[in-house]
Amino acid sequence: MIALKTAVAVQYGAIALMIAAVDSPSAVPLSELQRKHATTTESWSLYTKVKSRSGNEQYIALFFLCGKFMLFSGNYIHYSRLTLPSKEYCHESSTIIPPFGTIEHDYSALNEKIGGNAITAETTSSRISITADFSRLKGSFYLSQKKQQVTFRDVLKSDYDKRRFDWYILPRCGVTMYTAGANPDTLFGNGHFHQFWGKGGESNCDWIVAHTESGYDMIIANFPEEKQHLSWLPGNYIMVSRPDGSLKKITRFKLTLHRWWKSELSNNKYPLSYTVVAPHYPMTLAITAFKKNQIKKISGKEYWYGFGSVTGTIHDEPQHGWAYISPLGAAD
Repeated sequence: MIALKTAVAVQYGAIALMIAAVDSPSAVPLSELQRKHATTTESWSLYTKVKSRSGNEQYIALFFLCGKFMLFSGNYIHYSRLTLPSKEYCHESSTIIPPFGTIEHDYSALNEKIGGNAITAETTSSRISITADFSRLKGSFYLSQKKQQVTFRDVLKSDYDKRRFDWYILPRCGVTMYTAGANPDTLFGNGHFHQFWGKGGESNCDWIVAHTESGYDMIIANFPEEKQHLSWLPGNYIMVSRPDGSLKKITRFKLTLHRWWKSELSNNKYPLSYTVVAPHYPMTLAITAFKKNQIKKISGKEYWYGFGSVTGTIHDEPQHGWAYISPLGAAD
């Protein structure tokens, strides 16, 4: 066991992000083989729901990537925000193309330095803090860990060293957001934080992060049958963090897609509704997008990543919540 201490500071033009974290209880050191391949890609993401005193809900996704991912090479910073009940949606992104140096990691603390001093990481805080300075999203996020950290070894259920990447997640964080601007506000909620480093990416699967009000948090990864041989992982899975923080890996389940939406800009079709049935857990959930159009452009390419509702039952108990949906493997 080692303590996690991370800080990332990024500033390009009008966009600035900063993150710092310390004392995550179960960070696992990389193997020597993983160290060899951990200088290609670094990314982190935060998905959160926060609520103001007036009752408005904001669903916000922040994403940071540097290195090589699929066909991309560079640094990418983007966010999306959906406000309910108005269904107002906005997105901004920034892409910084190489040249830049290699990604260097301090494996004992997950500190990092990218391209000399262009992006540096230091331990500056005992909590995760993120400051976003976009034209339409200005504010500070403060995260407190609420549950046991989940590592990739928890998903594998083995110490599998042939892979060339690693990741960990904080399945549930308490989130306080202070907005800046003409009408500052304080919002409270919960979120999911995820950090990845290594080679490649799970580019072929549907990836859903779901949270329920009763305390369940889960990752659902589902690969189209014709793409399963490209997977990093040994098959499809649902990783469930129960309300008490204990973990359950589910491999026997069915993810079914129901409704689709067609983008007028690209003619691409994206799923809007899923059902997830795991009879041996047991779990039956419906996941439905809050808004059809949650597309974003990154480096000129269209993507659909969005937020939705969660309803259904786990162990026959009614469930309500929200989800972040990444339909990268879906096919009509």
